[in-house]
Amino acid sequence: MNKLIKNKVIILFASILIGIICIGYFNIKIKIAESHNKKFISYFLENKDSLALVHINKALDLDAKNSLYWANKGILLMKIVDFDLNNFLKDSTVDIPKETLEKSLSCFERASLLNPYDAAYFHNTGWIYIMMGDTAKALSFINKALKLDPGSSLYHISRGLLFEKQNNLEYAISNYSIALQNSPDMLESEFFSDLIIRQPLFSDTIINKSLKYLSNEVKNSNSPILKARLGKLYLYKNKIDKAEPFFIEVTKILPNLNRPWYYLGVIQEMKGDTFNFKISYNRATMLDPTDYLPNLSLGNYYYKFETQSSLPYYKNAVRAWAMLYSEHFFRGKYVYNSKMINNDIIPKELLQYIKPKFDYKFYCQRISDIYANLGDTNNSNFYHNLYTGRIFLSTLLNEKKIQ
Repeated sequence: MNKLIKNKVIILFASILIGIICIGYFNIKIKIAESHNKKFISYFLENKDSLALVHINKALDLDAKNSLYWANKGILLMKIVDFDLNNFLKDSTVDIPKETLEKSLSCFERASLLNPYDAAYFHNTGWIYIMMGDTAKALSFINKALKLDPGSSLYHISRGLLFEKQNNLEYAISNYSIALQNSPDMLESEFFSDLIIRQPLFSDTIINKSLKYLSNEVKNSNSPILKARLGKLYLYKNKIDKAEPFFIEVTKILPNLNRPWYYLGVIQEMKGDTFNFKISYNRATMLDPTDYLPNLSLGNYYYKFETQSSLPYYKNAVRAWAMLYSEHFFRGKYVYNSKMINNDIIPKELLQYIKPKFDYKFYCQRISDIYANLGDTNNSNFYHNLYTGRIFLSTLLNEKKIQ
């Protein structure tokens, strides 16, 4: 009897030991996979795509059930694709190798099977189908993305562009209006500038529809977030007397939001209130150092009077533009506990297309000229190479590369 008990105890301890060894081995595999994912992102940002592919494949060999790794591979495969979002609406043909699209599609299909609750996977799949010319499937996948994340301005713009391409203007207006109501800063974007040229009446309808909607919502809810959005629409329409009170109120109620401070600074600068607009812009940069707009405004101010003092603001603005993050990045880093690509959207041009315009090449050359006048040849050459494209803008995302 004692021998039987002893054997059972031995078997139990052996099972526990085997379990511990298996868990340890699994955890080691996961850590090694993530180390390859980190190397993948580093090479991705340096545009060393062949090395990036090697490391994402190694990550997948070790952790094939990681949806993020499959999505990363899909983004890498689509990186070679240059996509003109404005011309896409005019030209029905898209000259992209079929093999590239199919391989990337396969990656996103695997990713969405592993995690069917990630809206970005469905959105990116939808755009691959757009590039393949299958608008029905494209619409079904973008609809899935919006079902999971109905508040995404980017997804609404994607669906609006698809509807506009199909000449379904009523649905396009509806989607653009929702996007504008959620993200009124898109009024300053290349997307909206192109829209005004393509559809001048169309763009007025969207603005007026959004103004009416937000005005009603502010009356009903008294939400400071909605007041800030409405203030931005009034600012765009140059109705300063209506915009300013909203920004003053919001900065008092929610003082940790950076954009209301920025737009209040814009109004103060328009009024010539130098003392206060510098305070507002500095508050905005302090609250969100990754926002290029207040950095750019401060850079432009100091450039007029103290050229050298404009340098840190201009450099911050250029770097912030390089490191534009998708909404998915901010959410995903908590879900996946992995290093992520800052712009993980397909097409890669879309994220910057819907943000307020920033001529980074112009400012890279300006930074280069300032450094040249200071006799700093190394930094002058570095920013000149960013201007000419000899160095990729993504170089700024690797800390060791920043000058």
